[in-house]
Amino acid sequence: MLKAVLFDLDGTLVDSFKSIVLAFNESLNLAGMPPVAQARLGKRIGTPYDKIMVDLYPELADDPGLLKDMSAEFNKRRHELTEKYTRAYPGVRDTLEKIKNLGLKTCVVTTTHRDMTEKMLNDTKIDPFIDLIISRDDVKKLKPDPEPLFLAMEKMGVVPGECVMVGDHPNDILAAKNAGLRVVIIPKAHKKESLIKYNPDYLIDNSSVSFNELYDLLRKIT
Repeated sequence: MLKAVLFDLDGTLVDSFKSIVLAFNESLNLAGMPPVAQARLGKRIGTPYDKIMVDLYPELADDPGLLKDMSAEFNKRRHELTEKYTRAYPGVRDTLEKIKNLGLKTCVVTTTHRDMTEKMLNDTKIDPFIDLIISRDDVKKLKPDPEPLFLAMEKMGVVPGECVMVGDHPNDILAAKNAGLRVVIIPKAHKKESLIKYNPDYLIDNSSVSFNELYDLLRKIT
């Protein structure tokens, strides 16, 4: 019996892409580095900032002090930009309210810091429908490691067979499978074809009505 739904945040519940790109490039400017094209960032959204930076600029691995300063600037600017540039995806609030009306517990499991997560949920008016947040500040290992999902289940008092993970990223699929959860994928930055190879249990392919379809799916498996 389904008792809880775990949600990824960026790219799943909220469109935060513009705020991330702007903050990312301002952190590059701090280091005197040229801006990065949106296309280079798109598929990396959902990966921790420092890992993206080292992936794009391997030389930063040898300068942890600079990387720490750039990360701080990124977080500062993203916090300042989110209210203007972050939006809930269409249908998210209505669907979350319906999910709560089914008696299901809800949790956001994200690689974003807690203060930023709370601000996004508040700014997008999603927070009344979320019971629990597991952020990168709450765990030692991030998705695709299952630790954040195990912590969420422990705090909600549920077991893997009573949960489903909803996300948009390969790491969401891998984390769910590593934790023994079913997983629903709603493609956004990642194309459907690139996600299918990870064998999600469910894939909702019509983004214009994705959250209506999600609610219908959850009702069937509740």
